[in-house]
Amino acid sequence: LVALPDVEATGHPLARLPNSVSAIVHGAIGGEVAVALDLDHGIACSTGSACTSGSDEPSHVLTAMGYGPDAARGALRMTLGRTTTEGEIDEAVAALRPAIERARSAGAAAVGGRA
Repeated sequence: LVALPDVEATGHPLARLPNSVSAIVHGAIGGEVAVALDLDHGIACSTGSACTSGSDEPSHVLTAMGYGPDAARGALRMTLGRTTTEGEIDEAVAALRPAIERARSAGAAAVGGRA
């Protein structure tokens, strides 16, 4: 995920849960990335922290960590379960780039449409 352009992992670089990733997708709304992953690939993920899922507000956890509201809105959180296979991980990795590009394009079109 963080190998993609303008995507950065949040949280501690080493003290992390082995089955979870939280990242900021700069230039995109995390919810739009999540929708693209779901609609185009059937991949479920979330934005922000689990305690604020479903909220349109930027994550208070990410803003407390120093991320501005626009960056925090780009949050994407993915987890693995006991039954997640390597093939499913490979599918998710392959789906991330087009989902992020779709979300960034949608955001640029929305901004361009208001001008």
